Parts: sequence; C-alpha cells; structure tokens
Amino acid sequence: MAIKVREGGAWVEVSSGGGSGGSSGIEVLNSGSSVGTGITSINFSTNVTATASSGIATITASGGGGSGQIIKNGSYVTGHGTGAQTIIATTSWTSLNINGGTGQVAHNISKPSADVLAFNKVSNNSHLEIACYFPVYMTGVQSYNGIKLMSSHDGGTNYYETSGLTEGPFHAWGASGHDVMSGASPGTDSMSDIISYTWNTSDNTSQSSTWSTKTGECRFYFQARNWTQPTGFISYWIDYTNVEATDYPRVGKVIIREVVQ
Repeated sequence: MAIKVREGGAWVEVSSGGGSGGSSGIEVLNSGSSVGTGITSINFSTNVTATASSGIATITASGGGGSGQIIKNGSYVTGHGTGAQTIIATTSWTSLNINGGTGQVAHNISKPSADVLAFNKVSNNSHLEIACYFPVYMTGVQSYNGIKLMSSHDGGTNYYETSGLTEGPFHAWGASGHDVMSGASPGTDSMSDIISYTWNTSDNTSQSSTWSTKTGECRFYFQARNWTQPTGFISYWIDYTNVEATDYPRVGKVIIREVVQ
C-alpha cells in the first residue's frame, strides 16, 4: 500500500517496505526517488505540524514556501448589471456595489454578502496583497475622487482601513478626476478612467502583526467618494447605464495573493 501527499507541487510517497511476510518499516519516496527504507518514523520540520488521534495522523502545512513566495491566489470578476453599478454624487464614503447579475466569476474567493469578499488565508506567516481594477466614468467633471479598501480579520466584527490612512492611499482626491479645464465651461466635461491599486495587509502597522499570524477567513469591501461636490459632478463606478437607459456593460476585477513573509 502507498500513501501520497502533495506539497509544493511535488508528490511525497509513503509505501510499505515489506512483502507478504510482513513489514519492518516503510519506504519514503520524494517525487518517485527513494529517501530511505526500513523507516519507522517520519519527522516533519519547518511549517508542518503533525498530530495523531485514534490511530489517525493529521499533517498540517502552515507555511508553504520561502519568503516572498505566493502560496495562494484568488480572483473575482464583478460581473455587470445594476448590482455592479454605484452612482456617487456625495463626499461621503460609499460602499461600492460589486455584485453584477451577469458574468460574475470567482476563484478561491467567496462572498459572505453581496458586496463583501472573503479569502481563506492558509499560513500563519504571510500577508495578503489585494489588487483592484475598477472602471469609473465621470460627468460634469470639476472635482476628484478617492478609493479605499476596508478589511476585517475577525469575521466582519471590525473593519480597518487597509492602507492605514483614513482617506485611503490616494487621499479622497487622488484616484481620478480633474478641475475645470482651461477655457471650458464648468460642468461640461466628462472622462473615463481605470482605478487600480494594490494594498497589502502589512500596510496598516497597527494591524500588521495580527494579519501576519491570522489563518482562516479574511473579509474585504471597497469604498469610494467624491472630493468635493459641485453641481452636476457624478461618478459612475464599474458598470454604466446612461440617462437614455443604454447599457454599456463593464466589469471590475479583484486579485488576492497570499505571500509568505
């Protein structure tokens, strides 16, 4: 009989070492190459924990790679439709809708609620990188906007600014937009942009150590706002339908990577 365990892309095989007359030990193979025969015990080292109960051994790999190695990836496409449309005409931070009814795709990312993402962190010595790519269309452009990512390591009981900055990594005016263009009448300009940024759970130094050792569910949601609110300035995030009810399907994407420290 043989037992195979997959770790880091390679197979480690443990097989019986004897024939019909019985076995005095086992043979351990790494990717088909023998490590040794007649082995009566296996010692697991760095980042691996072994426990035994009622004759069953459980092996848990808590690390999974050297410093800087990506050990898990996740991705999420918002889909399009009204569930992925957020119309902002305010200076208050507003949660972005990312729950499009058509074309939504998730890999290693779940959703505790419509506009909240969850990622299962596997290592107790890692941080998460969270990248977003969100289209935004603005009309009556004569101001700016900002974006921030809120994160929770306690099941959504508390959320923190992932960047450690109350107004987000760009401040509330640095993500996109512009002032009244020279020679233009106020409120007549429009523009389209892609907002992208990569946060790291180590960015907020007050939460960094907790994030590093955290394993299990991690939750995230996005917020945006306008810097000032002159008349007619509106930001349309992700999907867009114009005033004539013509749909222009657009999607946003989120990528999460777990990186060993």
